[in-house]
Amino acid sequence: MRIVSEFKDYYDCIQGVAQDRSLVFVRKPKEVDYGWKGINSPTYPFPTFAGYYRWRDDDFVVDNYTVGFCGKIYPLVRVARGDEKAFKFCYSVEEIDGFVEANYKKKSIEGYYAKKWEWGRTHWSHGCRRAEFEKWFEKYKNEYTTRYEKFFLENYCPVFLGRYSSKDRGEKKVVYNGCLKDVEFYRIFDPYMAFQEISMYLGGLAVPLKPIPEISDEVMAEIKGFDRFSFRKEPSKRK
Repeated sequence: MRIVSEFKDYYDCIQGVAQDRSLVFVRKPKEVDYGWKGINSPTYPFPTFAGYYRWRDDDFVVDNYTVGFCGKIYPLVRVARGDEKAFKFCYSVEEIDGFVEANYKKKSIEGYYAKKWEWGRTHWSHGCRRAEFEKWFEKYKNEYTTRYEKFFLENYCPVFLGRYSSKDRGEKKVVYNGCLKDVEFYRIFDPYMAFQEISMYLGGLAVPLKPIPEISDEVMAEIKGFDRFSFRKEPSKRK
């Protein structure tokens, strides 16, 4: 596979060892802006939740993403301190746990793990507590395969990135043929595997598999060289 693109992604290095050069991936980004939470804004197609929390010097900013890769959906959350001195792309709730425990004070950590909100104790906003992240990841798990298939097929692309930013007035965007390096997707697929997956997916779009026709038992027997006398004597040889 050859890649024609104005930017570099982490799997591009595999082009040098690729054998099939007839398949070309024209990786031209296309951005669709779904607007913010206005009355007339289009409906953003992916699950979202609010995620901006501020308590004294413990700012916590959440952007949630949808990575579409070769027909499948991978949810992730970018969590960060308000000063951006620490941030992390998290593909699981456990990774969010690690970020919170490493970057926040004891009282804030207790608020993150709290099952219910209590004034003065669990002061984290509703959308920033662990239970909400669990619900969000679970929602994606239940809608993992067929619901978003049209996003790949209608745009003839193997990759797209959806982003919902709670801090930027609820900004909702989808970038088709976006850059996977920007969201550290190499932690999910290494360069070789990502290149191979894209090659196979694009190959399938270019030459879709034809349905296998149903063949009767009689026709299948003829194809294999059998006839109606294969398993019994011919009439002339009967006694």
